[in-house]
Amino acid sequence: MTTINNTLTTQLEFKVNDQTRHGTYVDKAPYENFNDRSVGGRTTKTVQVKDGRKENDLTLDEAAFELVGCPTGLATEDFYKIQGGDEDLKEKYFKEVSDFVKSKIGCDKVVCFQSQVRNEEKSGNIINSQKKVDKYLTGKPHVDSTSIDTEMRALGLLEKENDATKYQRVLNVNLWRSISKDPIQNHHLAMMDERSAVKPDDYLINDVVFPKPTTGDGYEKGYISTYGLSNRHSEQHKWFYFPSMTKSEGILFKQHDTDFTKIGRTCFHTAVYDPNASSDAPPRESIEVRMMCYWKEAEVDSMPTKENIHFNMLKDPRERWEKQPLESASALTLLLTMMRKNLVLAWLITNLIVPFASLVSTIVLFFASTKSKEKDEKSNKPYTGNPKDYADQFVEGVEHFDSDPKQIHDYAKNSLKGRGEKEGVSLFTEKIIDDYFDEYGTGSFKQSEKKEITSYLINDKKYMAVAKKHLRKLM
Repeated sequence: MTTINNTLTTQLEFKVNDQTRHGTYVDKAPYENFNDRSVGGRTTKTVQVKDGRKENDLTLDEAAFELVGCPTGLATEDFYKIQGGDEDLKEKYFKEVSDFVKSKIGCDKVVCFQSQVRNEEKSGNIINSQKKVDKYLTGKPHVDSTSIDTEMRALGLLEKENDATKYQRVLNVNLWRSISKDPIQNHHLAMMDERSAVKPDDYLINDVVFPKPTTGDGYEKGYISTYGLSNRHSEQHKWFYFPSMTKSEGILFKQHDTDFTKIGRTCFHTAVYDPNASSDAPPRESIEVRMMCYWKEAEVDSMPTKENIHFNMLKDPRERWEKQPLESASALTLLLTMMRKNLVLAWLITNLIVPFASLVSTIVLFFASTKSKEKDEKSNKPYTGNPKDYADQFVEGVEHFDSDPKQIHDYAKNSLKGRGEKEGVSLFTEKIIDDYFDEYGTGSFKQSEKKEITSYLINDKKYMAVAKKHLRKLM
C-alpha cells in the first residue's frame, strides 16, 4: 500500500460470485474431520481510498456513512472496562450514544445491543468472543448484517423489551470512534460510498456461524448473515477514510435501513493498513456500538413483522454447514445417526459398548484438551523477536497445502493468478501469518512483526522451496 496526498492505494479482498452460498464457520467443529470452515471464492484487487475530509456530500442517507462530532465523557481505560464486562460503564456509554443518535437522526427509540473494542496489540484468541479485545478486520470489505438479519434482530429486541409500539422504520447502524488520546495514525476505517455500488450485483450473502449465546439481543441464534462485496464491479467503487480521527469524532455507518426510499441503505467497510505510518505509531484503539433505531412515523412504512417476513419459514444456516455427505462421514458420525434412528440398536450400544467406549473417549478427550490448551497458549504468546522461531511451523503448514479444503485452493488460485513467483509467495505468506483461525499464534502480532516474519520466510530457502512446490501451479 502507498499513500499519495492522503490517498491510500491498497489491496482489498473481494468475494467472487461462484454460485455458492458463502460463509464462515467459527464455532467448534460439529463432527470429526470437519474442515469446511470457509466457503466461497475470493480474489484480491487494488483500490484507492481517498481522504473523506475533502468531500462535502458524504452523508448518512446518501453515502450510507457520515463523519460526526460526538465528544464522549469516558476515559480510554473506561472502554476497556466495558469490554471486560463493566455493566455500569456500558450503560453510561450506551446512553451517551443513544442520546446523540436520537438527536442526530431524529428517531424515536434507540436500542444499543452490542459493542466491540479493537486494538490488535491487545487482542487474544478473539474470534467472536464477547469479552475480549478484538483485532482489526483489515482488507476485507463487508457489511455486518443483511436485510433479513436486521429484521429478525429488530423484532427480537422489541419482543425482549415487551414493546408493542407500531413503528414504521428501523435502521441498523454503528457508531465507530477512536478511544485513544492520540489521533489515529494507522489501520483507518474505510467506507465505500454506496452510490458507487452496482445493485444488486455487488451484494453476496455470507453466513457466519459462531458459539451461542450471541449478543443478548433477544434473538440468541448463534449465527448472523452478512454481506460480502463482489469483485465484479470493483473499479466502479469509491472508497473513503478520515485521516487522523480523534476521540471527539465518530463515524455513523449503516448496516441496513428498511426505508427503501433512501439512497444510502448499507455500508461496506474495512480497516486499511498504511505502511507509511511511523514504525512507532501507537496502535489504533477504537470502539463500535451496534444499535437499532426505530421511527414511529416515516415517509414509508417499511417496518418488518413476523407475518410479512414469514418468520416461521426462516432456516438456520447451521443445518447446511453441519450436514455431512454420507460418503465422507466418519464411522462415529454414522453410528450416532443409526442410534438416533433405531432405539434397539441405541440400547445395545449404550449398555454393551459404552463402558469400553467411555474409557476410549476419556483418553481421546485428554489428548484433545491438551492440544486445545497448547493452541490457546500459542495464541496468547507475544512475538519472540526472532522470526526464525516461526519458520518450521509455516513450512509444515504450507507442506500440507495440497490436503487443505478446496475453497482454500480456490482462494489461493484467484489471489495468485498472474503474479510473479516471489510476489505471489509473499502475498500468500502475508495471509497465513494474519492467522485468522489462530493456527500459528501470529494473528495478534503487530503489523511490523508480521512483516518481519514474512520477510524472513521469503528469504528462507527451505520455506521458499516448499511454497514454490505447492503454489507455482497457481500463479
